[in-house]
Amino acid sequence: MGERVARLLGLPEFEQTTIRIGGYLHDIGKIAIADRILLKPGPLTDEEYTETQRHSVIGGAIVSTHEAMTGIAQIVRHHHERYDGTGYPDRLARDAVPLGARIISIADALSAMTTDRPYRAAIPIEPAWEEIVRNSGSQFDPAIVEVFGTMVEQELLPRASGMVAFSEGRPVDPVRTEVQAGRGAPKTPVAASVAPEARRTSGTRAPSGRRRHLTSGARTPAS
Repeated sequence: MGERVARLLGLPEFEQTTIRIGGYLHDIGKIAIADRILLKPGPLTDEEYTETQRHSVIGGAIVSTHEAMTGIAQIVRHHHERYDGTGYPDRLARDAVPLGARIISIADALSAMTTDRPYRAAIPIEPAWEEIVRNSGSQFDPAIVEVFGTMVEQELLPRASGMVAFSEGRPVDPVRTEVQAGRGAPKTPVAASVAPEARRTSGTRAPSGRRRHLTSGARTPAS
């Protein structure tokens, strides 16, 4: 997905390749995470969530060991930054987030929502895309969301459901598992790969546990 969007943006072939490889390696830092967190079906504790956030830093460090991989390492490190500057690990905002990371963050979130996870079943492409649109301008770069929308409309929606077009004017369904269960919607989206360094655990749970939602960047163990 990321490479196709890079092509739609008219990026040079080298940058397209960098984004493609960055997409393959973006979650390499999960090798440092214990399966008990990655595969945990229930809510994460605060300590577990803090550990998961380290995967982007660990992955970036792994990839950056060769100078030829600098652009790829930036994607790996920053794919959980948010357009509004509230992401991690460096709280970068807007254009300060590397372009490749802004692209992969959307691809990662879309992939996470449309595939089964230990904590949530997959949802169809249309509501998943509505969730991306809902978080455009906060979590995701609106300009890249617009380009992604072209690919979703032309390729993913017709392939998944036989639809010919996607109506952007349709009311956005929050598509939250928690909302459907009557537990209310979160302020922070969450879905993509959020996993990470998890060799230790305090065993102390948050008052009601960390809920699992749909879009990337929140308290989700694995993608």
